[in-house]
Amino acid sequence: MVAWKRRLHGAVSEFFEIEKRHSSVATEVRAGITTFLTMSYILLVNPQILAQVRSRRVGRSRSGPSVAGVHLCAPSAPLMQLLHERV
Repeated sequence: MVAWKRRLHGAVSEFFEIEKRHSSVATEVRAGITTFLTMSYILLVNPQILAQVRSRRVGRSRSGPSVAGVHLCAPSAPLMQLLHERV
């Protein structure tokens, strides 16, 4: 490994205490990519689902508040989890 990669790997591993939790940086990177892709899917598909349900119930499509709610709440859960794990 190149020296800067080794230092970065060590710093990330130490900051998040990855070895202490019996994991590896590669596993955590894969988990992060999986979470990112899942959240991207939710941000794209969930507002469409909510708009369909709302239009059936109300008779018209007003998905603005639903879309805003999804986009505001989606990033907060991983951030809260990160902060909780570091405390």
